Amino acid sequence: MTVKRHGIFLNFRSRDGGYPAALLDGELTRIFGDEHVFRSSRSIPPGATFPEVLRAALDQSCVLLAVIGPDWLRRGEDGRRLIDQDGDWVRAEIATALKARIPVIPVLLDDTQRPAADALPGDIAGLADCQAVYLRSRHIDPDLPYLVGKLWQVAPALTAHRVFTPPPGPDEEEPPSVLLRPERAAVPFHGRVDELRRLHSWATTGTDTAVCLVTGPAGQGKSRLARQFAESMSRAGWVAGFLHPAADDEDVRRLRELHGRLLIVVDNAEGEAVRVGSMLAALAGRAPRSSSTRVLMVARSPGLWLETLSYAEQGPVTLSEVETITLGPPEALTRDPRQELRRALLALAAHLQVPESEALRIWNATHQNVLAQAESMLALHTTALNGLLDNVYPIRSLGDGGPSTSRADRDTVRHMLAHERRYWRRSAQPFELPDPYIDRLDAVVCAATLFGGEHPDEAEAVLAALPTMRGERGHVIDRYLRWVRHMQPPAGGAEGQIAPSALRPDLVGEELVAMVLASQPGLATPAWPLLSPTQALRTLLVLGRAAPRHPHLLRYVTEFLSTDAAGLASVGMWVADQLDQPMLRAAVVETVLRAGDPDTAAFLNGRWPFSAGHPTDSRLLDLAATAGPAARADQTARIATDRLRGLVRRAAQGGARDVLPEAAELVEQLRHCSEPGDLASRRALGHAVSVWGDCLLLTGARESAVTAIQEAVSIRRELSRRHPLPGPGYPTPTGASGLSPRTGAGWVARLLAEDLAQSVWSLGHAWSAVNRYEEAAQAFAETSQLYNTLMLAILYVTAECNSISATAAMLRHRHTLLSFALRPDALESVPLPRPDWAGPGRDQPSAGGG
Repeated sequence: MTVKRHGIFLNFRSRDGGYPAALLDGELTRIFGDEHVFRSSRSIPPGATFPEVLRAALDQSCVLLAVIGPDWLRRGEDGRRLIDQDGDWVRAEIATALKARIPVIPVLLDDTQRPAADALPGDIAGLADCQAVYLRSRHIDPDLPYLVGKLWQVAPALTAHRVFTPPPGPDEEEPPSVLLRPERAAVPFHGRVDELRRLHSWATTGTDTAVCLVTGPAGQGKSRLARQFAESMSRAGWVAGFLHPAADDEDVRRLRELHGRLLIVVDNAEGEAVRVGSMLAALAGRAPRSSSTRVLMVARSPGLWLETLSYAEQGPVTLSEVETITLGPPEALTRDPRQELRRALLALAAHLQVPESEALRIWNATHQNVLAQAESMLALHTTALNGLLDNVYPIRSLGDGGPSTSRADRDTVRHMLAHERRYWRRSAQPFELPDPYIDRLDAVVCAATLFGGEHPDEAEAVLAALPTMRGERGHVIDRYLRWVRHMQPPAGGAEGQIAPSALRPDLVGEELVAMVLASQPGLATPAWPLLSPTQALRTLLVLGRAAPRHPHLLRYVTEFLSTDAAGLASVGMWVADQLDQPMLRAAVVETVLRAGDPDTAAFLNGRWPFSAGHPTDSRLLDLAATAGPAARADQTARIATDRLRGLVRRAAQGGARDVLPEAAELVEQLRHCSEPGDLASRRALGHAVSVWGDCLLLTGARESAVTAIQEAVSIRRELSRRHPLPGPGYPTPTGASGLSPRTGAGWVARLLAEDLAQSVWSLGHAWSAVNRYEEAAQAFAETSQLYNTLMLAILYVTAECNSISATAAMLRHRHTLLSFALRPDALESVPLPRPDWAGPGRDQPSAGGG
């Protein structure tokens, strides 16, 4: 991430505003991080050159807070005002900021008045024209949040560190796998000239929002290419970086006010479909002055997840507008892999402090065999790393269950894992881990990679359940958790995420999971019932990505799904869609068939209709035919909703008249299966009627369009009334969804409110088309009011429930967040998350919630 100015500079006089400045420093560092807030008495280290540090801090700041108290204009011992003296740093800092056009906010303490222009030296007279805020000792509680809100408005670049992952920290002793991570860039990037040229053309053509997808097998350099492109665009003046794992919609929404061109890279996008759609919607309102918005997604395959972004309600991009670049092996790998091995050896040798002569000796000894190992760029770089590590730490035998030399030589990644595991043994010593034998260390790192987690209690619960940890006390589990978190810190330094991240690169982590589950077959079984919704989603993503190379992992997919076939089938099918993974899809179907649950079978047929040629189709259809009437109605609603998505795209491309009969047929079909108390079918009906009304309007049937859209408004108003938004002083009511605020009620209410706002807006256009301008004005005014309410409610919803957790929770309850179709009657047989899954100290679900 590169934003030249991204800090807050605190300007104050020690004898006038020193204490308030310290108070501000504490609050602002809590929100923005201490590296983004400069206060001289804290930020300047001993021995540093004062003027140079101040100038550098100002050069990196996007806003200056001038703390002004009653003695700000005081006089010195010579009788002259300090502000009039040439050596006054308070004056110099403000003058520098004004000259550089850095926003300056006067912070007036208590009853202090802002200095008038004629009372200030000429170079800071502009301070008198700057909008001020107050910081009053008796009103600290409202004044501080107000000040922070103004900072977001005046300096939207402050949100960049929350949206983008920070660069890697300084080199320390780290696991060998770190040298293979794309962000470390241990081997300098080169090649991919054609792909970089295509990306540059995509980014610089047009001024609106555009999306590009880079796909390719694991290890081909997708993330390295995206990082290289982001860095080149940063040098060209763009605000560019990789999406932070903890960034939420509100963080992204603040970027709408950011001046300049914006590029956001989303890695592993197949697991981030909902977040990407939500992010595109949040960025849709960027003002024209902000110029281009570009979203670059990186994934192993397009999968069916890409269709998420084409749904009309999700944002300004349709599927046909997403440019796709498919990566094959790079030219350096196909033309001369031996020279690429030499280049990698020399680059990695510098990091490992191995003499260049020794690296060349290793190259001479190994380059003849490189063709057999160079399946991808990552495999070749791993071969180079193995050669160097073998020179420093020869592998004979770990003597503790590790892979033998012959096995390591046959498998490049496992060879590297042998070195990785040796490092684990060394790094465990400072933590004084009891009994750190290799199977136990393997199990701990495997659990962190496979299950993940957002909160410490989630990770602790899983570790305590591992067979290698059975019977251990809490302090032992805590030591192992701290150890693995030290080795694998939360991705991007995610705030609030205490659980460790996965072993990376992803290919290495997946190889470890496959190896450990093969050698410790019962490792994961005790953990299945303990997984939170987010962990369940991650588990299926990791197993699904690794299964094509390690088919034995499908056994664990089936075992996990079987623990709760009704609750997990939709998660598994959703993951299969994201990864475009037929093996995983077949495993889900087989699990449902063995469970013999007709309602779940009907749901899968409705949400994911299978082709007639699939060998399990007839069995699944036969099972679904025995489902109850409510499940069959839900199935009909879902199939109709999927058809509506296609109609929306065809109508937008000029085929509104052609789709009218089909839209009318779908509306009637949904009227028959719609139940008054069912969120799924009622929302589907509202959407169908809305699409039908839009098509009528496009074809000139204006009066009929008004009638249809009025019906859509009525349906959506009813749903929104039954699922109200939260507000000041009260959380989201449980509503008819049966969800608590913690498990996603607010997100259902928010998106139903967006449905309503969209239909009221369409109604305004329909009234205008029939010359009913007063009614049109009322509709547009209501639309504005609805969106204003939504903007405020989003803050409360975000505080109640993290969107990723809500997505996973709703997936676990058999209905995807994209369909918002949680049925109250289905809740009776579906296990909800444990009441204490939020962990100690976190808000518990409200009474009567999920």
